[in-house]
Amino acid sequence: MSKSLAQLLFNPAAIALIGASGDPKKYTSRPQRFLRQYGYAGKILPVNPGRDEVLGEKAYPSILDVPGEV
Repeated sequence: MSKSLAQLLFNPAAIALIGASGDPKKYTSRPQRFLRQYGYAGKILPVNPGRDEVLGEKAYPSILDVPGEV
């Protein structure tokens, strides 16, 4: 049975964060921090061509470089 649209939107297995930053002073660091802080258990996939890692997660230079489904 396939997942419903609501399941895909509200309980995703992975979330790609385009432009993710590790700098706590930047707004672009907040989504990743808040997802972990409030219990999101899925994969967080930061996308930032200038970083190898963002807040302890492997970063990808492009959304096209992210393995698997997002």
